[in-house]
Amino acid sequence: MTGTFLVLYFLLVFVASTVGSAYFAATVDQELRPFFEGHGMEPEASDARQAFGYLVASAVLGGLSVIRAIWKLCNPSPRSDDDDDKRQGLCSTLISLACSIVLLAFAILTIQHSWGWWKHFDAEGNGHLAAASQGLAVFLISMMVISVFGSIVAIVVGISSKG
Repeated sequence: MTGTFLVLYFLLVFVASTVGSAYFAATVDQELRPFFEGHGMEPEASDARQAFGYLVASAVLGGLSVIRAIWKLCNPSPRSDDDDDKRQGLCSTLISLACSIVLLAFAILTIQHSWGWWKHFDAEGNGHLAAASQGLAVFLISMMVISVFGSIVAIVVGISSKG
């Protein structure tokens, strides 16, 4: 029961992350980057391209995570003591951890950029782009907090189920 709850929790987090990342990727690519390029702000345009790449990668990986969570809900696998299964599980976990670390680094960079963009647009009186930049920063910070909370819960549940 707890395992199903965790899968559902992460499914909702992955769906929210995927949709939010796709939305903000479009916003960065269609509004922020062209603004920076049109106003001769090449360093900011470069940061916007980097943020766009991170957001697209995050949306794609989030989408794959949604598919994986749905698969786990529909096809629960019995526990196995087979060494090959344990090795595959460890390999999958290490790949997921590596991807998470890379995405975390890019999320932190994107938060820094979007926070700076927000302050810039707010000072310039461009409310629409200031709100979009603020929304991006708040979205990423929220997703990080929710992910950390979910990971802690998953670890606690995993430890308590082994004991």
